[in-house]
Amino acid sequence: MKKTDTIFQVIKLLLGLVIAAALVKFAFFPNQRTSTELVAQGDFTIPTVVAMPGDIDNSLTLDATVMRNPATPAVNHDYVAPITPIAVNGGAVGYHYSTTPALDAGNALAEQLRGAGVEVAEVRAGQAPKEAAAHPLATVHSASVRELVDRMLTESDNTLAETLGHLVARERGESADFAGAARATHAALEELGYPLEGVVISDNSGLSETNRLTCVLQLAILEDAVNLADGTVGALGAGLPVAALNGTLADRLTEGAAPGMIRGKTGTLADVVSLSGVLRTRSGALLTFSILTDSHHDVSLLDVRAAEDAFLTAVAEL
Repeated sequence: MKKTDTIFQVIKLLLGLVIAAALVKFAFFPNQRTSTELVAQGDFTIPTVVAMPGDIDNSLTLDATVMRNPATPAVNHDYVAPITPIAVNGGAVGYHYSTTPALDAGNALAEQLRGAGVEVAEVRAGQAPKEAAAHPLATVHSASVRELVDRMLTESDNTLAETLGHLVARERGESADFAGAARATHAALEELGYPLEGVVISDNSGLSETNRLTCVLQLAILEDAVNLADGTVGALGAGLPVAALNGTLADRLTEGAAPGMIRGKTGTLADVVSLSGVLRTRSGALLTFSILTDSHHDVSLLDVRAAEDAFLTAVAEL
């Protein structure tokens, strides 16, 4: 593919998702307490099971049908989990992702229930009966969208990015799948007035090879965030990793004036290295920047990343 034909493919740096995510009014993530802690803290009320005539269905059905077409392309299995509204540890199993994160979560809950003396036979995926929603035994609320977006940016969490995108699609009346999420994100950015010439959004993690982004879009979003233009994007800065401190910049930009003075969202894949964010120079100037590179087949990713860091460190010294 010619460089002139692409506006930097496969970029994880999809800050546009954050703009769309701010429109989500609810999310379906469990909080970060374990099911054991939930039982111990009284958030789960373990019912008393009374023997009654007839058959009793003591199976556990996990309904994850709020998300459609959760499977991700095989090439991306090491970078993103299947998209589902519930998972344990984000679906991660060691350094890989489970192919059945929702069912794994159901089995984890079943084990905790059994440990509390509640008999659970089969755990299966399916659609919950409508009457089940009218009589909930327990409810667990997610972290706020703001907190989820912060984590997504700081840790460069592909799975969280895709899940938020699916929820944006659902909230906006689109299908809760990859295509619907891409349409919803593009529409949200358009409504907010951001420059979208040449921009193609095919997913919300940036893993798709058909994504096309521009520095112009990245800078427009960042400048609104820095200037606290409105509540929609003003919170983005807090989630950007800090040079030499946390997230995907914890081990980068560690020299000179860079540490603590640069925040940026990274994007690193096979042929893509990118970094966009904000920095403050020694003289006190506040600058936004966007560096997107691709198709560097004859240069290693580490060399490209080192060049980015050297350039930004030199700017921070000004």
